[in-house]
Amino acid sequence: AVTNRLQGSSRYAGAGGTVGEAVVRGLFGVEMIREGFSLSPRLGYQNGHIQVSQPASGYSLWMRQRVANGTLWLQYSTNHQKPGALSVLLPSGTDAETLRLDGIPQPVQMRSVGQDRYVDVGRVPSGAHDVTIGLKQAAAPPLSAAWEGHDVPYVLPAGRRVDALIEARNVGSGVWEKAGARPVRASYQWFD
Repeated sequence: AVTNRLQGSSRYAGAGGTVGEAVVRGLFGVEMIREGFSLSPRLGYQNGHIQVSQPASGYSLWMRQRVANGTLWLQYSTNHQKPGALSVLLPSGTDAETLRLDGIPQPVQMRSVGQDRYVDVGRVPSGAHDVTIGLKQAAAPPLSAAWEGHDVPYVLPAGRRVDALIEARNVGSGVWEKAGARPVRASYQWFD
């Protein structure tokens, strides 16, 4: 029977909660528990901000990240009574040159997770605070390539052969050799 009553999906609340959790914990890395809070934004070059409140505990946290002119600024404010932990995903291709918490220089401690590099600020106080990270270009790995361009067609019909030019530039510190103990080879992978 068809009715004129408006009704959303019965699964929407669960899906909405999953998306919210992905943004709050996955992208911004916000967690507030009794023992303290943790903040680990994974925004890279992106600017962003978030405000989270936990009605059950009364805890709230606000954070903003901006990246421009070789500097990453992060501001946060929380009413949590206990200190927290802070780590920040560096924009790709950069290293941290300096780290300041409320204008006071801090030692730069790095941590890698796969290809991602984080600045581990460590224990940070509750309240309102500013973190400034001076960025510099990271050294390229020895066998690094910059893909300059290609003339691969957008559509390739089945059973057809196409010759294509792909331009790459050696931006690493190592020499590309065609033969020898560590030859450099090119390959491809198609994605749908």
